Amino acid sequence: QGAGMLLAARVLQGIGGAMIMPNTLSTVSALFRGKYRAAAFGVWGAVMSSAAALGPLLGGVFTETLGWRWIFLVNLPLGIAVFVSAIFLVPQTGGNVSVAGAADAAQDARSRRVGVDIPGVVLSALTSALLVFGLIEGETYGWWKQTSTQLKLGGLSWNRDWLSPVPICLIAGALLMAVFIVFESARGKAGRPVMLDMTLFRIKTFSWGNLAAAAIAAGEFALVFMLPLYLINARGLNTLQAGAMLAVMGLGSIVAGAQAHVMAARLTPAGVIQLGLVIEIIAVALVAVLMPVGFSVWWQLVPMAAYGLGLGFASAQLTSVVLSEVPIMQSGEGSATQS
Repeated sequence: QGAGMLLAARVLQGIGGAMIMPNTLSTVSALFRGKYRAAAFGVWGAVMSSAAALGPLLGGVFTETLGWRWIFLVNLPLGIAVFVSAIFLVPQTGGNVSVAGAADAAQDARSRRVGVDIPGVVLSALTSALLVFGLIEGETYGWWKQTSTQLKLGGLSWNRDWLSPVPICLIAGALLMAVFIVFESARGKAGRPVMLDMTLFRIKTFSWGNLAAAAIAAGEFALVFMLPLYLINARGLNTLQAGAMLAVMGLGSIVAGAQAHVMAARLTPAGVIQLGLVIEIIAVALVAVLMPVGFSVWWQLVPMAAYGLGLGFASAQLTSVVLSEVPIMQSGEGSATQS
């Protein structure tokens, strides 16, 4: 009924998604071993990457036909169906020795910490909020000197013309990130519950894999966020047409994800990820080249399909590589970091 309610609902939706995503990864990690593991993560990656691209198409259909509210209402029956299905079809894997192996479970149980790291959650939330605000609102309030637009929060306002609130937020966010890392490391050494187990970053595949995941996610979400604005506002397409063009990325992801485990047997999973990243870089460059109005907007379908292929190859095998050396009992923490 208003912007406040919409934002509050989106916050709840984000909390739910943040609870679901890591647990899907840790469940796959616990249930599938050996040669089936790469295939299982390949299916997971293909579904996730294609869903991110197909969503705008469905959003365009609902917006043009039933109204924008159906973008959210359609999740109700889907959510209920998934909830009921999960109860009957998804096995319980927490502490399950049969899936982890008795030796691995005994070793990991010694380092397992039970509890909630409330201070870590608060530090993480503040860090993310400050950094995200600074990066998004830099153009609005000025990257250093304040623009004519003043920041107002309730009855408070920032009215220093010589300095924008943006650098303050970015510096504070960076400092809080350093505090968070030191704090989590100290809690981990003391054997207390941690939000982020810093010892996981001693695993090379986990560290480098997460760096690659960050690069892939940055590119994917930047495109999914900016391309609809470009296609609708700059090129005059309606929401349905823009969604259909973005769906091409989803089709590319589905095709690549289905073939990723086959190619991994020839190139190794790391080789498939590298191939996907190269294809993504070339595709993004072509998107930029074809953006001027002198080119027909429909030429964008070619690099967008190529980007979907690269995304499917990279994301399908990336999760398997990231979690390949993470102990089973820490797969939840590992998958939460990766997602």
